[in-house]
Amino acid sequence: MLKKDLDVLFERYIEAKKKMAACSAEADLALENLLPFLVKTEEGTTHTHGENYDAVTSYRLTIKIDDKKLADVEKNIPQAVYQRLFTFRPAMSVKEFKKIKEYDEETYRQVLPALTFTPAKPSIEINPIERN
Repeated sequence: MLKKDLDVLFERYIEAKKKMAACSAEADLALENLLPFLVKTEEGTTHTHGENYDAVTSYRLTIKIDDKKLADVEKNIPQAVYQRLFTFRPAMSVKEFKKIKEYDEETYRQVLPALTFTPAKPSIEINPIERN
């Protein structure tokens, strides 16, 4: 592929990203103007009926856990209740995984069956070439 053809594709991508950003900003503003008129609840789903449209709005609470305070909570409530309230999922250090892959092949082979690899969508940044 010629560089000029590649530049055409770069330009299309840049323009599409600009349009997406403009549409996103417009949608955010429209939502901001609409929210005061929707039926509200702290958490759950509400229905707001217009003449030509019905809106179903879902409200959620995001709960963050303070790890430092959680240790005190664990001491002060029954263990069975604590285990029902707080579930802990395995997490993996990618940095350590890459080290093991390089330095400890046996451990790497043992860990591998427990993992599933799915390629993520690539992130692309296109920058113009500055000419002097």
